[in-house]
Amino acid sequence: GHSLGAQLAEVLAAIHHARALTFSAPSVSPVLRNRTIVDPTLVGTWSEVALYNEWDPLLWEARGNLVGAECVWGVTPPPFGCQTCYAGGRRPDISRPACAACFAQTHVYKHYFGLVKSGRRPACRPAASGPTAATVYV
Repeated sequence: GHSLGAQLAEVLAAIHHARALTFSAPSVSPVLRNRTIVDPTLVGTWSEVALYNEWDPLLWEARGNLVGAECVWGVTPPPFGCQTCYAGGRRPDISRPACAACFAQTHVYKHYFGLVKSGRRPACRPAASGPTAATVYV
């Protein structure tokens, strides 16, 4: 799944002890905690894998609230608007023109399809739920 479909796929996979491979999933842990009996910390590391473009504003929103593993493609040069959107460590705000441009250049599925077709592998790490989520990739 992609975007909201990714979130749905991850929630259903966690509930049914299945696997999910998703693109740009929104936060999953809060949904599991508040709407199911699934403990997000018990979801297996490689049972769910969320793939992201490093500049996708949804990654910033989801970080710390994912389950399974997260894999991130480094993208250079930064897509149009992204450096301005993130300048000074600011939270992405889609109402700002730079962030809307960044979102359009990173979040749309066709851009993810291009990353997959490139043959490059994203950097992966176990996803961490909660405020102590690390940002280092291996």
